[in-house]
Amino acid sequence: MAADELSGDARTAWLATQLGMALRASAWGFLCAIAASLMGRLIDGAFDARSHCLDAIVEGAFGSVSPGELAEITRRTQQESIDTLGRELSQFANDPTPEILASFGPARRSLDAIESAFGSLCREPALVALELEPDCETGIVTLSDDLFDGYGSAQLGVIAREDVAAAMTTYLARLRRLPALWESLESIEIRGHTDPRAIRNPYATNMVGSQQRALGVLLLLVGPDGLGEADRRDLERLATVSGGSFSRPPASCPGRTRKCYSEWRRVEIRPVLPESLRRGDWALTVQAGRTASTPTEPERNPTKR
Repeated sequence: MAADELSGDARTAWLATQLGMALRASAWGFLCAIAASLMGRLIDGAFDARSHCLDAIVEGAFGSVSPGELAEITRRTQQESIDTLGRELSQFANDPTPEILASFGPARRSLDAIESAFGSLCREPALVALELEPDCETGIVTLSDDLFDGYGSAQLGVIAREDVAAAMTTYLARLRRLPALWESLESIEIRGHTDPRAIRNPYATNMVGSQQRALGVLLLLVGPDGLGEADRRDLERLATVSGGSFSRPPASCPGRTRKCYSEWRRVEIRPVLPESLRRGDWALTVQAGRTASTPTEPERNPTKR
C-alpha cells in the first residue's frame, strides 16, 4: 500500500518508522567508522612500538661504533668468508674424495693407452722405411711438398703414390691392432697446407689449393690404384678433407722465408680423437694440483739435512 493511500494517523506512524530505521542505520555506520579508526590507531601504535624497540636494540649494539669501525667490521666479516672458501677449495684440490678420484681412473687409463699406442705406431718399421712414420705424440703422418708432382700440383708423384698407398695400408692395419686408438677414432682428417704466396687474394687462393691437395690424396687412396677393399671401406667411413691455406705454418719452421715455405706446403693425415680426450681430463688437473701443493721432503723437514 502506498503512503498516500493511508489515513493521516497511519501515515504519520509509517513515516516515524522509516525515520527511525534511517537514524539507526546512520548510527551504526558512525559507530563502525569510529571502531575502524580506533583499530587503525591501535595497529599504528603497535608498529611504532615495535620499531622503537628495534631501534633501541640497534642503538644498544652499535650506538658506540663509529662509521669507520662499522666498515672495518664488515670488511673483516667478508675476508673471513673468503678465507673459509679458499681453505675449502684448497682442501678439495689437495685431497679430493675417493669417489671423485675413482671417476678419473678410466679417463687416465684411456689417455695412457693412447699415448702408448702413438708411441708404438711411430716406430713401425715399414713406415720408418718409407720415411712416412707418424708423429709419436699425435699420430699425424705428414706428406711433404717434394712428394707432389711439381710446385702447386694436387697430384702425388708416381713413386710417391705407391709409397703413400703402402704407408696408409700399414698405418690402418697397425691402428686396428691398437684398440685404444682404433676404438677411439672419430675420423681421419686429411688436411692440406700451403705457403702465403699468391698473385692476388692469397688466403682464398691458397685455401682452394690446400683443399685440392688434400682431396687429391684422398681420391688416390680410395681409387683403383690406392688401398685394398677393406682399407678403402674404413677410410671412406672415417675420412674428412680440409684445407688450412697458409694459416697454420709448421712449428719446425714458422718463419715467412723461402727456406721455410717448402715445409709450409704439406698434407697431414690426422687421427681425430673424441672431444673429451682432445681436451684432456680432470685427472691430470687434480694430479697437477696435488703435486704442486705437496711439499717436498726438505720442505716438510726444513731442519733436516
